[in-house]
Amino acid sequence: MQNLNELAKEVHAGNVERGFYEVQPTLKTQLMLVITELSEAVESDRKGRYARQTNFEIAMRTGRDFQDYFEHFIKDTFEDEIADAFIRLLDIAGNYDAYIQSALSGFFVNDNKIDDIFVMTYRICLISKHEEQFFRLLNESIYSIIEYCSKYKIDLNFHVTEKLKYNSTRPYKHGKNY
Repeated sequence: MQNLNELAKEVHAGNVERGFYEVQPTLKTQLMLVITELSEAVESDRKGRYARQTNFEIAMRTGRDFQDYFEHFIKDTFEDEIADAFIRLLDIAGNYDAYIQSALSGFFVNDNKIDDIFVMTYRICLISKHEEQFFRLLNESIYSIIEYCSKYKIDLNFHVTEKLKYNSTRPYKHGKNY
């Protein structure tokens, strides 16, 4: 994955361009949207919706419509929602000009991917509760997703890259209010 600080700036600039910062969202709203993505990941897991990355890559070799293939094989899957949470955290880092650096590992002690999502969600909630530790907690939240993806064999780089490409095809504010 490219430098996370550069990627955070790119993600944030793209979100500004797509209208998500017409009105500056509060930090709590931004964090709630991260938690929403993690909740959507849990729902995708409950429904057995997982990315079919190999099928997507094979289909893309035909040179047909990226958007259709993304929606068919990747969108709204467990891995896609984890990538969305990561992208939202990068957007927050870009918005607050946070410096992202490697954080301590060992966030997860469970061998249950949903329990581990709870741990990530709890850490994200701490960001708004302990504003004096904002940058450290944000950094740890970003790295908790990296560690989570490594632990559960999710190709975060692939999912973030493809989701950002997909997002660039979507309408203003992705057709939403915020």
